[in-house]
Amino acid sequence: MKTMNEVPAFLVSYLVESCIPSSLGFLAWLAGLFPFSWPWAVLPTASALFFLGSYLLAGALAKTAYLMASRRS
Repeated sequence: MKTMNEVPAFLVSYLVESCIPSSLGFLAWLAGLFPFSWPWAVLPTASALFFLGSYLLAGALAKTAYLMASRRS
């Protein structure tokens, strides 16, 4: 990534692409191929949601802080 403008696109693509291993893991669990519990199958998608949510929360906090600081000036 060369600029911060590419971060949202990267995080959204990470979220979309995380559905592939989650789906495959869930299908493997349904078929009985792997002896792990099903919550582990959604770990890639949960991780992607966490990173995207953290980025959005940080952006909202930074924007709110900027707006609050500019009102008092």
